[in-house]
Amino acid sequence: MNRLRLSAACTVALPTLTGCSDDDSPEDRATKAVSQACDDLGQLRTDTAALNGLDPATTTKDQIEDAYEDVRDDWDEVRDDLGDLDDARRTALQDAADDLEKAYDDLPGGTTGRQALSRLQPSVDKLGQAVTGAFSGLECS
Repeated sequence: MNRLRLSAACTVALPTLTGCSDDDSPEDRATKAVSQACDDLGQLRTDTAALNGLDPATTTKDQIEDAYEDVRDDWDEVRDDLGDLDDARRTALQDAADDLEKAYDDLPGGTTGRQALSRLQPSVDKLGQAVTGAFSGLECS
C-alpha cells in the first residue's frame, strides 16, 4: 500500500504545491490530517474485513499471508495518523494490531488455511472493533 502521504509531502518535499502552502491555517492542516486518518482507517477497515471474510474451507495459507500483509501495510499508515486520536482509541488500535501481529507470527509452519483463520479470528475481530471505534472517534463518514 504505497500511498503518497499528503502530510509528509507537504512538510518535506512539496511545500509550493497548491494545498500544501505555508498559508494553510492550523484548522486546515487539522482537517487534512483527520481526512487522511479517516482514509487510512477506511482502508484498514476494508482489508481487515477482507481478512475476516476469508473462507476457511478454501483459503490457503498464502492467501492469508497476502491478506495479513495488506492489513499490516494499512496499519503502518494508520500508526502515522494516531496523533489525531485520543489515548484510549490509540491504545486500543495499537493493542489490537500487536495482538494480530503476534498471532500471525505464532502460526506454526505447517498450518492450513482453516487452522490459521481459526487462530487469527479473535485478533482480527479485536482489530475490527478497534478500527470501528477509531473511525467513529474521528467522526469519519
